[in-house]
Amino acid sequence: MQWQMANNYKASLAILALLGQAQVPALAQTNQSISTTAPVSAVTDPATESARSSLLKANYDFHNDYVKAKKEIIAKANPIMIVEGDNLVLFLNGERQQTKFVPDIWHALKEVDHIALAAYVMLVNHCDTSLDNQTIQTLTEYRKAVQAVRANLNQLSWSDANLKDYITSDALLVRQKQIVDATQTFIDSALSDKQMPTQTLIDFCRRMTPLVMANADDAEVIEMSNLNTQVQNWKNSMSSTDWDNIHVVIMGGHMPHDQDRNIQYFSKVLHEEHEGNRWIYLEVCPDEASALDSLATHLLDRQIGKAFFNNPDRMHRDLLSDSAKKYLDKHPIK
Repeated sequence: MQWQMANNYKASLAILALLGQAQVPALAQTNQSISTTAPVSAVTDPATESARSSLLKANYDFHNDYVKAKKEIIAKANPIMIVEGDNLVLFLNGERQQTKFVPDIWHALKEVDHIALAAYVMLVNHCDTSLDNQTIQTLTEYRKAVQAVRANLNQLSWSDANLKDYITSDALLVRQKQIVDATQTFIDSALSDKQMPTQTLIDFCRRMTPLVMANADDAEVIEMSNLNTQVQNWKNSMSSTDWDNIHVVIMGGHMPHDQDRNIQYFSKVLHEEHEGNRWIYLEVCPDEASALDSLATHLLDRQIGKAFFNNPDRMHRDLLSDSAKKYLDKHPIK
């Protein structure tokens, strides 16, 4: 696949500034120093050691060249969009734009849901036995926190324009009170009985599920609406060629990877169901520079896969996987 050069040289500078310098260890200057990086071996023949050193140097050069190729390819990638927590970032023609698309109410809905979840995690490992003093103290302290939330729910805004066709702000507030009140009553019961039968805990969770998921539904009406509005605004601001060449990086956690909401959205808006070509998902990616570096790896490895295997997706799985399968098929493990 041919990657277009950025229309503006500043695109290269902006992205490469984020990527920074490649962290490659300094190459030793002597053959003796190089050879010490090799696995311990009984071979001491000077000719063998020299050959090993030359191979190590060639491999070192490969890694340096790979890093260089990644920087070159990311400089040509234009535009790039990154989903980074509450923010959406766009690199287009040398300019970096950022907008917050996740509002406070989205977080508030999740945080109220977490109140019910907290009751579960505090008790799940202490069921069917008398509650120990530490668990009782934990529950007592958390009950105070829940009381404080309940006293302040009316002070928070439960209104969002995206919800006007779904639920009123008053009804949304009522649901938050239902979740908080039910959790507080449940905690009071646990503290009174000083025990928690497993089935009682499960029953509480099942009662809370419809309320918790109703919050989730409303949260996603807000988030997906805002995300789509911003993406469409940026799409309309760029040429059709730019849109066809866009690459999206979704930064997320490990557990949400399967059917992640942002994956679902970009799969539809890019008409690209499978990861690797126009969008990628990065688990626990620490920062924007790491996201760009990972995108560069994906783009370069797609080219490698196409060149060597006529399959751009081949390097998105272990290079040694086919060889390992051959061995394991031939030598069944008992």
